[in-house]
Amino acid sequence: MAGVNSKDIPNDFNMFGELFNLYKKYYHPEDTDEYWKLVHDDFKALSLKYRTELTNDLSLVIIAELERKAKGDEGESSL
Repeated sequence: MAGVNSKDIPNDFNMFGELFNLYKKYYHPEDTDEYWKLVHDDFKALSLKYRTELTNDLSLVIIAELERKAKGDEGESSL
């Protein structure tokens, strides 16, 4: 299996970095409309910037994780 370097896939490399930064930024969910509006706006901007299904899918997974954490559902994965 051939590997790749970040220079081989610069868009994906940058997208993952920005996605992780947003995850860190919103890691502790807040129960406010302002918090969720900022989450929506930032992840939407990221999706519009990269315009890939991977970006959309990963953004939705992170938002779902934030929602799960906001509800206090810290249970372990079933995997």
